[in-house]
Amino acid sequence: CALPILERADKTIRTLDVKYATVNTLTEGPEASLQLIVLLRSCSAFEAFRKMVGASQLQAARVAEFLLLDQEFPRAVGFCLNRALRSINSISGDQAGRQPGQLNNPQRSIGRICADLEYLNIEEVLDQQMHPFLDTLLLRINQVGDEITRTFFNTQVILPGKTRQP
Repeated sequence: CALPILERADKTIRTLDVKYATVNTLTEGPEASLQLIVLLRSCSAFEAFRKMVGASQLQAARVAEFLLLDQEFPRAVGFCLNRALRSINSISGDQAGRQPGQLNNPQRSIGRICADLEYLNIEEVLDQQMHPFLDTLLLRINQVGDEITRTFFNTQVILPGKTRQP
């Protein structure tokens, strides 16, 4: 289901938000490198980063880009959101050729977020813009979770002997 995948993206964003603020204030050197390693390890991403990006690329911008935009690492936000979209499409019975007007709210919302991340230039959100960007992204992901709940889960209580009102 899409909700656990969205939760994984949420946790990666929260970890990145807290740790990036610390790392971004440090000048390049051993302490900054150590903090970047801690950030990657807290997302279980250190080994994957080394293999996919390379240890020589251990810079705050590269780490942020990897954790936000990578499409192959299962804890990266981009990967999670694309998987959630696939799950929602599958649950919705999505067929190829479906028109945008026929999509449900969760499909539209998460599709917009995926498109925004796909075309994001990481340079635009680095430094001081990272925190507001991540806050907005978290808000949007939580809204998708609410839309999934409203669309696919009936939480209305029907008492015995009562008829359901439209």
